[in-house]
Amino acid sequence: MKKSIVFLFLFSSSTMFSQHTIKHSNSLWFSDFTRVNFKKNWSLYLDFGLRGSEWAGKWSQQLVRPGLSYRVNEKVNITAGVAYFRHFSGVSFKEELRGWEQLLITNTFKRIKINHRLRVEQRSIQSTIEGDKLNSYINRYRYMLQFQIPVNRNSLADKTWFVAISDEVMFNSGKEIVYNSFDQNRASIGIGYKWNEMLSAMLSYTDIFLVKNRKDSFEQTNVINLSLFHNLHIGGKSQ
Repeated sequence: MKKSIVFLFLFSSSTMFSQHTIKHSNSLWFSDFTRVNFKKNWSLYLDFGLRGSEWAGKWSQQLVRPGLSYRVNEKVNITAGVAYFRHFSGVSFKEELRGWEQLLITNTFKRIKINHRLRVEQRSIQSTIEGDKLNSYINRYRYMLQFQIPVNRNSLADKTWFVAISDEVMFNSGKEIVYNSFDQNRASIGIGYKWNEMLSAMLSYTDIFLVKNRKDSFEQTNVINLSLFHNLHIGGKSQ
């Protein structure tokens, strides 16, 4: 397990492309994740986010990502939903409507919680550049491995500080994909606090390495992310 964590830090796609010119940027993200359990094994999911470029100097993205989840058992959860994104930059504006399906598998190793997240996305994007509109469609495939390590307790119980370490890789497919079948890598480390089953928070740093759909065009982004997590129950606690 220790070797896996060390490898997670060492694995960074940017080193693979160090011989090329890479654009660097900084971003600040605010994220809110809410799960509403309304029936045995069923829950509603909502992910809301604001993202700024030049840290928080300019807002560059807004997103809303609702979904419906079913808990197969204590370790397996499946979710499907839609998402809406708005992307801003100095010369362009993008709107994106995205379908998404997700498989989440949770395990434990001693005191460490391990999450495997597989997500598939169907991305319909309309770009507006200087008044001209362009429509595109991309399929994207994502895999995230995350370790949550309690600090002051032996498990992720109430009033627990924890460290979260994760890495996520993403791949694209579609007739318009030429140079970026490998889309991006997100390596992250953060510190979080779990007040109780209903509320947690985390402050994290993420290194994003992105391959653009142009030859020898890459971007590395430093992200500071403040996240809130809500786990609510309607009509009593789900069994």
